[in-house]
Amino acid sequence: MTTAGTLDNRGHDILDNGAPRERIVAATPLVTGSGHVRPNLALDPGLVYDAGESDYIDFMCTLNYTAEQLRLLMPDFTKCTRTLPGGPADLNYPSFVVIFDNHTNIRTLTWTVTVVSGKAETYKVSYVVPERVKVSVTPTTLVFKKPNERKSYTVEFRSLEGNVTTDGWRLCCCSGHIFSRK
Repeated sequence: MTTAGTLDNRGHDILDNGAPRERIVAATPLVTGSGHVRPNLALDPGLVYDAGESDYIDFMCTLNYTAEQLRLLMPDFTKCTRTLPGGPADLNYPSFVVIFDNHTNIRTLTWTVTVVSGKAETYKVSYVVPERVKVSVTPTTLVFKKPNERKSYTVEFRSLEGNVTTDGWRLCCCSGHIFSRK
């Protein structure tokens, strides 16, 4: 996922094949998913987002999966004991959706990445911001000095339109990590 791109194999925007034929448009992150797979880059992804079995169980509990549904994946599962405190977006995963609703127009999330290359590397923040959303990342540079070193970063998402009506919501989504090799 962190090595996929937003352009197709011809270097053009990935198109939304679900759009009416007379007005085909570039796909949004919700349509493209991870994007165009680039296998050569996957051999050396640089950074990975570690998430284990318990993280995914907590994620599914946060989404209100039932014990019966979870037993299909884990036969010994008994009940949900934890959920992700900030909701589904708190899963340490390189793709996320942040929902702005009548409760908040600011969301702050923290992720942890592990460098998987065998050498020291520096990563600088790089992202595209959706319209009407301000994004702040701390720190803006991650410096890794040894293999398998882990670092965390925090992203604040702020809706520039303020809160929405009580029956409405807006979302901000991104795919892939927001740091690139310097």
